[in-house]
Amino acid sequence: MWWKMRMRKRIPGSGSQPSDRGAANARSLFHSRGRVTGRLALVVFCLAAVFTPTLPGKEKRVTTKTISGSVLDENENGIVDAAVSITDLQSGKKFTTASKEGGRFSFADLPPGHDYEVQAVTKDKSSEVRKVSSLDTRLRIVLNLRIPPPKE
Repeated sequence: MWWKMRMRKRIPGSGSQPSDRGAANARSLFHSRGRVTGRLALVVFCLAAVFTPTLPGKEKRVTTKTISGSVLDENENGIVDAAVSITDLQSGKKFTTASKEGGRFSFADLPPGHDYEVQAVTKDKSSEVRKVSSLDTRLRIVLNLRIPPPKE
């Protein structure tokens, strides 16, 4: 035991006694660098997460319904500039558009879980009211509206 007390009193590096103080310095240097490296890695990770653009395949897709079709006369010819109206039966909102070349019309970006009524009007004549159910799971629905409506 007397030799342990003697070794503690010696100044490291001044004699032939090995010193473990250099190993302690190396450990503290490693650990402090480890903490700095860990903090740096955390900052880099956070910046990468914030500034990385989202990939197109990972985006949440918004699902909407489209109702389109043609306004036709009794000879199956398209009627241009017919007023085509759609009514959302849940919200009560009504939208109107004019039929284009060939009698074509389209209503896009409609909520899929709603019921709709579609009708075409031109020169005091109107088509029958066509209904689209919320139970219809198709996202693209094609309706042909006939003016005057076919006789039964």
